[in-house]
Amino acid sequence: MSLKDGALIAAQTVISNGFGASVGLEAAYTQMGSGFASWLGKAFRLRRGDMRTLVACGSARAIGAVFGAPLTGAFYAFELILGAYTPSSLAPVGAAAICGVLVSKMFGSSGEFMSQLTLKSTLSQADMGLLLLLGIGCAIFGIGVMRAVAIVEAVCARIALPRALQPAIGGIIVGLLALVTPHVLASGHGALFELFGPNAGPSDVILVTFY
Repeated sequence: MSLKDGALIAAQTVISNGFGASVGLEAAYTQMGSGFASWLGKAFRLRRGDMRTLVACGSARAIGAVFGAPLTGAFYAFELILGAYTPSSLAPVGAAAICGVLVSKMFGSSGEFMSQLTLKSTLSQADMGLLLLLGIGCAIFGIGVMRAVAIVEAVCARIALPRALQPAIGGIIVGLLALVTPHVLASGHGALFELFGPNAGPSDVILVTFY
């Protein structure tokens, strides 16, 4: 991965979110963390397998630091970067995610996003079963979204309009959606706080998610 390209994507993500595009900031975190890790790997001339592990460590550190959740960062790296769980990568990826959280707290970042969404009620066995079904449903929905993105990109590639105008059309569509639901002009975190509230239970989470 190119550190220069990572910095460019991070800048584009910040600008997009600054103008209200709901594209999330996670791309900026992971691109910078993974890009810097890749740059270090090239500097030390690491093997391809070691390079992948180092890049996974960079992404795990970034996600863990932002959300204050080392397990979230580690699972993100295993699922999206490495694509597998191996004993050899467990220790470095886990250590990187924990170090990211500790360093972010050292610099004053509390990573309170996850703690604000913590359920206040006790989970029963029935709740755990419903949450398991919710996880499966979200996974299927996520796959559908990724395939839909590929379809939209293919359609846009066939349109005769200049490529410079295509993002403008997307911006117009997002702006029209914002007339109905203003929360689309954000990363989504604020909308989650309003939907779930401080005292949300498992049933509220499931109903809001499927809604």
